[in-house]
Amino acid sequence: MGGRFSREAPAAAPSSVIVEPSLSEALAAQKASRAASASATATAETTSRAAAAAADETVRKLSAEFEAERRAFHEKRAAEVEALEADTLGCVKRQVALLHSKYDFVRPEAKPRCTAEEQSVLDCYAARKGADALQCGPVVDAYSACARRVVDDLA
Repeated sequence: MGGRFSREAPAAAPSSVIVEPSLSEALAAQKASRAASASATATAETTSRAAAAAADETVRKLSAEFEAERRAFHEKRAAEVEALEADTLGCVKRQVALLHSKYDFVRPEAKPRCTAEEQSVLDCYAARKGADALQCGPVVDAYSACARRVVDDLA
């Protein structure tokens, strides 16, 4: 008989494999499932890439719109600030002119004071040179007293 351990030559293997119908259906279903899964994955990747590209485009578009709005806002704000500065400058100039008109005055030219006493001191020193200059003390005292009175008047 030809068992496993027999010395007879094994029977020739049939050229085709016989597969049960339920097994072949299961294999076909599994193959179709894998193909559908691969197709779905490829479709999902394509859809994902398209969605990402659309999202990127939307982000770029919204970013450009935001930048345009921001630039317009800053330009508008700069114009408002410039107008406010001009208005404030005009107001300050009017206030300065008003204050100048109220409180500015032309100071009268100062009259020379103590000129007679000063001249007498100079004459005394010119007339007396050397040791006799000490005799000009009373004239110098009169000049000093006049200068003190002027300082008291100004204070």
